[in-house]
Amino acid sequence: MSARVVPDMFTSQSQLENVGLKSVELEVVDGSMAPAASTDARIVPLSTLRAGDTGVICRLDEEADETITHRLQLLGFDCGREVCLIRQAPLRGPMVFRVCDAQMCLRQAQADMIFVRLSDDAVDAGAPADLGVVASVA
Repeated sequence: MSARVVPDMFTSQSQLENVGLKSVELEVVDGSMAPAASTDARIVPLSTLRAGDTGVICRLDEEADETITHRLQLLGFDCGREVCLIRQAPLRGPMVFRVCDAQMCLRQAQADMIFVRLSDDAVDAGAPADLGVVASVA
């Protein structure tokens, strides 16, 4: 779980900067708040991953129907879980993800409701990871 500390109606960003503070992303670690390990990591919808990309689920869409988000959590798409896109059907069809040592298939609309923090490898590489598939040309 993470929270973003931002100025409220009584504190402006310039007032924070005057005392040497900035907006800081925090996360709950063992019941207490601590600075997030990587505040510059990208958070993107799960539907934007490419085959082989891995990320950690950081939140579900707050505006989504509660029954849908509950079902996603029951399927393993819950905050803190690592998820990897295995493959996607053509024409923005269903997407197959590896989560909780299982492969789960989601529609594009459900994948849009899940937000992940991309792993450093996915952010740095900018290209899909090698899935270990070997092709031979005869």
